[in-house]
Amino acid sequence: MIQAYQAIINQQGFVNLLQPMNLEESKRAIVIVFDNNYEDFSFEKFDSYIFSESSLQKDWNRPEEDEAWDYLNQEK
Repeated sequence: MIQAYQAIINQQGFVNLLQPMNLEESKRAIVIVFDNNYEDFSFEKFDSYIFSESSLQKDWNRPEEDEAWDYLNQEK
């Protein structure tokens, strides 16, 4: 399951979470850095993107789909 947390990153790159996080084990993460004036982000939108990805993944991860886009992986 993907979880999203808000954080502040200081100039030295240290990440300070704005709420506690309790994990049973170490996890991988992706950090997205926004400009300070970026106010349009909402976790509700983010959640809908994540849920859409799982339903679309069924269509994307088909051999026919791989074949259709295979030409992009070929060296010129």
